[in-house]
Amino acid sequence: MTTKSIEKYVEFFRKFRKDTYPSPQEIIQREYDPDTPFELTFITLKLEKKDKICFADDLQQVCDELVSIVIKMVDKINHIPRADTQIANTDKSHLWDIQEDDQIVIKAQAEITEILQENLAVTQKCTSIYDEFEFLLTEDQRIEAFLNKKPYDREEFRSEIKKYQDTIARIRAETPFELRMSMFLVECQSLNETLVSICEDSIQKICRKMNDYVFSEMAANVNSEVRYMIQQFQEKADTSSTLVEFEGKLEDYKNNKKNEITSNYFDLIEWMFMLYEYYQFTVHDDSVKSVESAYKQTNKIASAIENQSEQLDKQRRDIENKLNTDIKTFKEELNEVKGEVEKFKVKNTK
Repeated sequence: MTTKSIEKYVEFFRKFRKDTYPSPQEIIQREYDPDTPFELTFITLKLEKKDKICFADDLQQVCDELVSIVIKMVDKINHIPRADTQIANTDKSHLWDIQEDDQIVIKAQAEITEILQENLAVTQKCTSIYDEFEFLLTEDQRIEAFLNKKPYDREEFRSEIKKYQDTIARIRAETPFELRMSMFLVECQSLNETLVSICEDSIQKICRKMNDYVFSEMAANVNSEVRYMIQQFQEKADTSSTLVEFEGKLEDYKNNKKNEITSNYFDLIEWMFMLYEYYQFTVHDDSVKSVESAYKQTNKIASAIENQSEQLDKQRRDIENKLNTDIKTFKEELNEVKGEVEKFKVKNTK
């Protein structure tokens, strides 16, 4: 009975022995061929992400467990009571014992081990399907470094997001949800979803950084630049030197800073429009208020410059009038002094 049971167990594994074993890539191609029969399988293995893409179970342990069934089988059969003990006295209460070092046992273990190792060797290659996606395992560190590198470039952000979008598309189009290898059914769908999640999380991180950059940093900068300009324009020139200084600042705003602030605002709008392109991220209404404020502030620039120009013209006239008055007063005082000097001279000559 033991010999037959062991032989049946070995015969079961012989069904999975082949001269050549199909590679994972060949198995994937067969999935698209309706005329090619599926491989026989009886054990499910699962691929997962750890520090690398690997099997959830240790394959050597899987092999050892399947081989150990031979010994367990022998042990169970050795403890089956003999049927004739119910009708006659006998010294043998159980079937004939087979020892673990019996040649039948050793040969069965050796053959099963060999078949398993041949199948596991090709099954192990399933991880190679994911070689091009290995970079995702360390993306957390790389994307953090990317997001902390300034100045930001809109096209670089767009390129990063496209890379993840393309990767998601390739995972969904090219990776199998399962692989029916000889003997082993390799479950891949969970790993596929994990890799897709890494990509989507990375897109989320980039969009969150864009959100903060657009609505907190860029909008705030535009608002503060316009407010600072208006604050400077509120100062009044009371001397010719400060007037020249203020006129120089006004010319700088007219020729340079006005265009710079406006350019920053339009750059802000381009970033915001790009953010709306990605369904993975939702822009909250409250965030947009800072951009609305930046729009209102930017629209104040032209009128503020025009008003400052008028004010400086008036201040120039006031300063010039004051200077003319001061000069006239000085001349009158000087003439008075001259008159006193002349009187002094005449008096001394007498």
